[in-house]
Amino acid sequence: MGDILWLSFEHSTLTICQEIEKEVLIYQNGIISKVARVEHKHNGTYDVGVKFLTRKEKNLTHIYPKVHFEAKLPNE
Repeated sequence: MGDILWLSFEHSTLTICQEIEKEVLIYQNGIISKVARVEHKHNGTYDVGVKFLTRKEKNLTHIYPKVHFEAKLPNE
């Protein structure tokens, strides 16, 4: 809860998101959002709800330009 995420979307999806939330904070073809809800499901997965951050947020200083990815390379 409360983690900041950068969600990468294709252009058409970004356009839809901008129509839903006019002030959405878009950065490098992605949307900055905050984890608002996490529900553990019985099958071991999670449902995660996010809130789009907007350019009108009162305090954006908690957003740091860190990128965390976990990827398994084909040779591993």
